This record gives sequence, structure tokens and C-alpha cells, in this order.
Amino acid sequence: MIKELSQIHYPINISTNASGDLNEFVERVNLERVSLSVSFQPNFDSIEEFLKKVEFLKKYKFYGCINFVAYPPFLNKLESYVDKFREISEQLKIIPFWGIYQGKEYPFAYTQTEKQMLGINAAWFSQVRKSGLLCPAGYQSALIFPDGKVARCGHIGEKMIICNFFDSKFKLLGDPLPCDAEFCPCDENKLFGE
Repeated sequence: MIKELSQIHYPINISTNASGDLNEFVERVNLERVSLSVSFQPNFDSIEEFLKKVEFLKKYKFYGCINFVAYPPFLNKLESYVDKFREISEQLKIIPFWGIYQGKEYPFAYTQTEKQMLGINAAWFSQVRKSGLLCPAGYQSALIFPDGKVARCGHIGEKMIICNFFDSKFKLLGDPLPCDAEFCPCDENKLFGE
């Protein structure tokens, strides 16, 4: 499906934990039209196995980013993970965790030391405060789930399903809408008007 779709429309970005068949992916998909946002998930993959996958993709000149959600139980190894990626000339994009862990609301519950390590300060909170700003998510881009549901964006997720990709009347929103999340770490609004 991605191969066929990318012949009609691109760019396409796929968010993945890289658990699929990467050999088939690089053989069938035009990597100039399809980028990957691969996520390192320590509860799913060892660092060694994941680095092998990244090295494999690098041979095919994939472009995209390597994400790591700073889930609180993973923070004790964060520095060693960053070092491992640096050794292969890659940068780990560290994304603060948004959600509840052990009854605490993150990213607000990170300690001051953790916030400093993650680059979370007053300026960062100001940048991610998006409530009411016009955003092209759902208009210029969208998030497609494996079952075909199309959500406006990954941060709002299934709270705002706008259509189904497999519906013959598939259509994105007609105009940008104000963001209804108080905080949203995406950069969609920066693309607005480009």
C-alpha cells in the first residue's frame, strides 16, 4: 500500500518501532518519497538489536529521525543510549513523556535535574502551548492507523477521527482548525502557509 500510495502522493512519513520486515521495506519502497520516524523502545528491543536496524537503514540512505520517549523508567540509561547512537554518528531525538506514570502527571512531574537533561524549561513550555492556534494537522497532513482510521494528528489521536482511509469518500479537512490541545509538542503549525 505504501509503495503504491507513494507513487501518487509524497512525502509520506511512517512512525514505527522497526519491528516489521525492513528488507522488504527497502526493496519495495522509494526512500526518497517515504521517510521513517523510528522509535527506540527499550521494553521492546535491546539497544544492540535496534542499532543493527538503524545501521541497516543507513546503508539504504533512509531519512527521518530516531525517536526516544523519555518514559520515566528509562531515564536511568538515557545517557548511555545517547552515547551509543553518537558512536554510529546518529542523534537520538528525545521526546518528553506526556501522561500519567505512578500517579504523577508528566512532563510536569520530571525532577528539576531530569527537566534540565531533557531541555524542559519555561521557554519549552511556551513553545508547546498550542491551544487555539491554527494548525494544518488534518488539512495538510494526517495520522493513519493500521485499520484505516484517519486522525487529525498523533497528539490528539483518536479523540478526533476525521474519516477512514479506505472509504471511497476519503477526504481531509477543508481548512486548518484551531488546536484543541493545551500542550502539543508537534511542529505542524510551523508548516502552516508554506
